[in-house]
Amino acid sequence: MTSPSDPVLLRARAALERSKREVDRKREARREGRKRGKLSSSLEEKLRACNPLQLRRVKRLCDAYLEDHRRPPEEFECRKVYTRCVLETIGLKNKRYQLELRDCGRHCRTCPHGPYLYSYFRDGGIIKLKYHGRGPFREVPRKVLAIIRQSSSRASHSRAVAG
Repeated sequence: MTSPSDPVLLRARAALERSKREVDRKREARREGRKRGKLSSSLEEKLRACNPLQLRRVKRLCDAYLEDHRRPPEEFECRKVYTRCVLETIGLKNKRYQLELRDCGRHCRTCPHGPYLYSYFRDGGIIKLKYHGRGPFREVPRKVLAIIRQSSSRASHSRAVAG
């Protein structure tokens, strides 16, 4: 029978603890995701195994993907579940800014809410969005602000004429 202070048992427990810490560290690294611009080691290994013809093909594909990232996402790619109505859409550089009316998801009597400003951009194969709020807008280019102001002044003018 082994005692709790048996050196073999203590080493086994220490090894088990190290293993658990390593698994936790790897899990956290996966959750954090890859650092921006860093390739995974498996991708680097696969590229290293390619012949010159395959590498040229990969280079052409990468150039096409880079071109996609230089353009803003299309309007239909930016439609989200809660978007009721897009009042204004502006594509600028690699982002699409949209002034939207949205449902809150609770189906209240005052839906849709807004208008809210969102910017959409590509991150790999995913379209991500950033919420800019109702205003005053920070981190928004002047050109976008000018178009939003024109749009809101037209809307208020048409309400005044109709009312």
